[in-house]
Amino acid sequence: MKMLNSQIASNKGVSIIFAVMIMTVSLAIALGVNVIFIRQLKMMKELDSAVVAFYAADHGIENALLDYPPQNISGTLGEASFDVTVAAGGTGDCAAQWNYCIKSTGIYNNTRRAVEVAY
Repeated sequence: MKMLNSQIASNKGVSIIFAVMIMTVSLAIALGVNVIFIRQLKMMKELDSAVVAFYAADHGIENALLDYPPQNISGTLGEASFDVTVAAGGTGDCAAQWNYCIKSTGIYNNTRRAVEVAY
């Protein structure tokens, strides 16, 4: 009987250690999933800003093509803005041999997207 009581007394701490280990592993998994989820949310927010910046850059290209000859312009599209630079063909980095290269940069929430047209 004494032998049985001493074995039970020595096994009492094992269940507490086992429970703490299971809780530690569960907490590590939960924190890992949380970090991944927060990164995905940030990426989705940046994607939204990137789309708006791209459309602002596209709008800048369209505005520059309305005038002939195209000129450097700046403007806004809602809360986004755009800057358009025009280079004559065959000058600088412009690949167009005859006409113009038009580069428009759209900016929204510190996100920049650029569109370049050579014709």
